[in-house]
Amino acid sequence: CHKYLGNMQFPFIEYIEFNGEFLEPAVEELTLKIFPNAQIANQYGLQEIQSVAYRCPYGHMHIMKHNCFVEIINQDKAGIGDICITSLQNHVMPYVRFITGDKGKFEENINCQCGCRNIVLDIKRGRDNDYVLRPNGNKLHPYLLLQLIENITKEFNKKTSEKETI
Repeated sequence: CHKYLGNMQFPFIEYIEFNGEFLEPAVEELTLKIFPNAQIANQYGLQEIQSVAYRCPYGHMHIMKHNCFVEIINQDKAGIGDICITSLQNHVMPYVRFITGDKGKFEENINCQCGCRNIVLDIKRGRDNDYVLRPNGNKLHPYLLLQLIENITKEFNKKTSEKETI
C-alpha cells in the first residue's frame, strides 16, 4: 500500500479504529506512517462474538470479561496457546469454547495505569486458517512473511545508509 502511495501522508486524519482480527505490528506501523497524526484504537474481536478485548492507551489488550470468557488452551512452555472463547451475551445461540485460530497468552497481574484490572491478552499471531500455500503443499503463516519482509527492509535500509556514509 505505502509502495503505491509513495511518501504521501494524510495528517488531517485524527482517528483510526481497527476492529476484528489481530492487528499485525507491521500494519499498525505502516498506518502510522501514512496517517502520522492519527490516534489508533485497536479492538480484538470475532464476528460471532463481537468484542473480546480492547487496547487501552497504555498498550494493554484488556479482556472484556462481561462479554466473553477467554481461555488459552494447548499451551506451550512459554504459555502461548490457542485462544478459546465462550460468549456470555448471546443467550439464544452461544459459542462455547470456540477456538479462534489465533495464538496468544495471558499477562496476569498487570497493574495498568488506565485503571482496568481485567486480564490482559497478549496476542502473538493471527488466524491459523489464514495461510499462504507453498508449491510443495506446505502452509506458511502470513505473519512469517511479514517478519521476512520486515527483516529484508531493515537490512536494505542498513545497507543503504552504509553506502550513504561512504
